[in-house]
Amino acid sequence: MAFVNLSLLFGTMLVAVPVVLHLVMRQKPKQLAFPALQFVRKRRESNRRTLRLRHWLLLLLRCLLIGLAALALARPSVSSSLFGNWVVIGALAIVLLLVGVLLSVGLLTKQGVLALVGLGCVGLIVLAVLIVMVVGTLGRNDRVRIGDREAPVAAVVVLDSSPRMEFRHENRTRLREGQQIADWIVRQLPADSKVSVLDSRSMTPVFAVDLAAAQKTLQRVRTTGAPRSLNRLLDTALGLVRQTSLQRKEIYVVTDLSAKAWDLDDAQRLRRSIEQAQDLVVYLIDVGVESPRNTGITSVR
Repeated sequence: MAFVNLSLLFGTMLVAVPVVLHLVMRQKPKQLAFPALQFVRKRRESNRRTLRLRHWLLLLLRCLLIGLAALALARPSVSSSLFGNWVVIGALAIVLLLVGVLLSVGLLTKQGVLALVGLGCVGLIVLAVLIVMVVGTLGRNDRVRIGDREAPVAAVVVLDSSPRMEFRHENRTRLREGQQIADWIVRQLPADSKVSVLDSRSMTPVFAVDLAAAQKTLQRVRTTGAPRSLNRLLDTALGLVRQTSLQRKEIYVVTDLSAKAWDLDDAQRLRRSIEQAQDLVVYLIDVGVESPRNTGITSVR
């Protein structure tokens, strides 16, 4: 067999064009989901998210249960002056946990962006306050201390009982005036406080059994002819308050502010000792008279 134009025989390959067009242009069947099955599919996806959320919450509860059990077995204790702080810290931690749970639920259930942003802002604010409270409490910062007015106090009342305190003004001695002021101070202290009374002749400082015993000790104070300097009394008071575990420590010095009551050469050392004491407040109470007048017999005729 012979062909005049053999090259044109390759044109028979164009027969494949209709076949390709037929295959390409063939109408494909549309896949339509059955409405009931479509609802089941959405329901299954929703159930899957809910189940995942439950698993995470269950894991969180198990971790919290183990942590609380360990904390209970450790038997933590805090000072009464910081008890209010730790209550607030616990409440803030619970609020932060709830906000975190709500935020997680919102993310899993694809809630509105505005609600998620609001929860995020609330969580950041609570977290910031919580950090400030924890840092302030651990650092014993008085500015963030809550409820310490009702906390027990380790108080030492230093009552000047030198002969100068017998000076009488308006028919009342300075010693009697100081005793009444000190008695009022003791009555203002919380019930569980430890109180010690030091006068100018005290040698063995101890804390009284209770506030009533401290008040009785105050009433028994009498002037002495060989008084100790207030510097030495303050040193004794500092040593006494250091022995207690109470956080609040206060020293009340009741005197007429006479220069002879102090050892002025030892003032700088005493000042450094007071500044180095932690959680200590020293109150200086003046019961003297501004312009005292002494009456005496200068000559006898």
